[in-house]
Formats: sequence, C-alpha cells, structure tokens
Amino acid sequence: MGTDTVLRAPRPSLPRRGWPVQPTAALVGLTLCLWIPVLSAPLTSDEGGFLLVAAQWHAGGTSLYGDYWVDRPPVLILIFALAHLCGGAVALRVLGCLCAVASILLSQAVGTRLTGNRAAGLAAALVTTALLATPLFDSFQVDGELVALPWVYAGLLAACSAYSRASVRASNRTMFRWAAAGALGAVAALIKQNVVDVVVFVALLLTCARLVGERSTRSVLTSAAAFTGGAAVVALATLALASTRDTTPPGLWDALVTFRAEAGRVIADSASPATHARFVGLALALASSGGAALGLLSLGLVLRRPARPARLAPPRRPWQRCWCGRASGSWVVAAIGCTTSSGWFPVSRSERRCWWPLRGGSAGPPGRPWATSRSQPWWASPSWACTLRPRSGRAP
Repeated sequence: MGTDTVLRAPRPSLPRRGWPVQPTAALVGLTLCLWIPVLSAPLTSDEGGFLLVAAQWHAGGTSLYGDYWVDRPPVLILIFALAHLCGGAVALRVLGCLCAVASILLSQAVGTRLTGNRAAGLAAALVTTALLATPLFDSFQVDGELVALPWVYAGLLAACSAYSRASVRASNRTMFRWAAAGALGAVAALIKQNVVDVVVFVALLLTCARLVGERSTRSVLTSAAAFTGGAAVVALATLALASTRDTTPPGLWDALVTFRAEAGRVIADSASPATHARFVGLALALASSGGAALGLLSLGLVLRRPARPARLAPPRRPWQRCWCGRASGSWVVAAIGCTTSSGWFPVSRSERRCWWPLRGGSAGPPGRPWATSRSQPWWASPSWACTLRPRSGRAP
C-alpha cells in the first residue's frame, strides 16, 4: 500500500430548509412605510369618539363609561385611554401600527405551527400584510378588530403549542399554555365582543381530538378547564378594574349583548339602500382581493380525500376525514351569512383578517394532526386555520 494521501472534496453545504428572515423583515418594513404617512392623518369618527370616551372615563359618572355610553367592552376603552395618556391621535396611530406589525409576525408563527412548513407561515404573513395595508378594508383605522387581531393570533399560537407538546399527558407547563390561550382569547373578546375566534378554534380542536381518539375524555376536559380558567381570570380582573370606575357588569351586559341583539333586529327590519350598497362594496372587495378564489380552492381541497402516510390507519368513520375543516369553514360562512341576512356587517372584516391568511394541513406527526406531510406543497394545505385531519390512534 502506498503512502499517498487520499484527499476528499469538501462536502457541499446544504441549503437551509424553509424561508429566511429577509422576506418577513421586508413585509414588516412595507407595513411601516404604509403606516407612517397616516400617523398624522385626521381621526375618523370612531377613533375620535373612543378617545373622547376614554379620556373622561371616571367614577361617579352618569352613564356606562363616565358620562358617555358606548357598546364596546372595557379593555378597548382602556387601550384608548392609554393612547390618550401617551399623546392622543399620533400615539393611537402608532399603537395601530404596532398591532399590524405584531399581527404579521404572529400570523407567520401560527401558519408555520399549523402546517409544519415555513413557506406556509410566510404565505400567512404575506396575506396578513395585504389585509392590513389596503384601504379597501379600512386597514389604517385603529378599531377593535385591529387591536384584537394580535391577541387572536397569540391565542391560536398558545393553543397549538399546548396541543402539540411531545407528551400528551397533562402537565403543569401544558396546563399553563392552555390557560394562556384562554387568557389571550378573553382579551380579544373583551376588546371586540364578537372576536371569539380563539374559543371556536379550541372548541373544534378538542372536540375533534376526542372524537378521533387523539385525546381521552379526561385529557380534553382538563385542557378545557385550564382554558376556561385562564379566560375567567382575565374576565374577572377586567370586571374588577371596570367596577372601580362605576362600570357595572349588568351595564356591560346590556351594552355588549342586549343592545347589539336589538340593534341587529332593528337593522334587519328597516334596512336602507345604504345596506345593499355596503354589501356590494364588500363583495367587490372580496372578489378583487382574491379571497373568493382562495375560499373555493380551499373548499375543493377539503372535500378531496387527504393523502395519509402508510403507517396511519384509515379513519373509523368516513365523515371523520375532514369534518373539522368543514366545521371551521362553516364558522366563517355562518358569520358572514348571519351579518349579511341582518344587513349588518361588523364581523366580516374581523374574519377576513383572522382566518384568510391561515391554511391547515393533512395528517402529520403524532401530536400535530394539522401538520402537512413533507411531500405536500404549502399551497395544497386544505381548509381554514383550524383544519384537523383526524387520525386513528390510541388515546392517552
């Protein structure tokens, strides 16, 4: 044997999987550039009205919030009061800009967590950027939907993190994450009372997980109890803080629930031509933004038979293949349908911002039933954000 040394060529470095940070930074930079020109713009009627109510909210008033009455939850008024203390109109627009940026970052995290694909997370961030930076949806108006959106994404992320832990047994850390999801969802609902997306997501997730054997009844009930406990803590703390300024729970119930229901009935009975014109405008915005095409594509992908790895047994019942995807899609359809039939469209903008950017996936690793398979492209991920591809298995 000779003494010659065999030289091996250096091993080529493999490209990193997923998407780099630069596209997300570009989306954030684009959002900032679009928001900066409107920081000093005049306030809209809603923004000015909420600032006025928040600035004078005090104990001993003659109405719900001091000397004024408005059908909005107290957390939204507290946020506007904080903006008033920090400078008023400009501080409020800066707060809206921060909410938009946080929503973009959180939507990417939720999209990646739901699908197991970084490209899907980037797609979610891209759609969120488009929805938060277009005048078609009044994106530059700081309102309850915009302020509640990052809390919704954070609640979805906490729920996914709690569910997808390696150990499906109840632990203190898992229960804390469920409680955090409930608290974040409660904050979103206390900013805008119809933003209950986190509650719907968790209800569908736990129900479907139990029906397909992914979780036992005890595990589902424990997770639901932790989620409810976190939401209850936030709700009780908010009521206690509001009561220090003579804003009582019966008054809040009358403003947030009773009045809104009566207003919906009145608007449905006496709809004006402006209601039809607003519906046409929303339909044109839906068509021009591509949301209708994406919805039809998602529906077709949901109804098709999902591709399952060979190691996974077929579902025990045919309807278990995609019922959660249909249910979650039905939540969006029902929300838009109810508001359309009543001639009132307060939910549709929130639904567009929260659910359109997210796409679920087919069966994935244990504990992550929403994750897509590696062979499936991100754009083929079916259903809405809370799509769960059921898998047969032994419950813990």
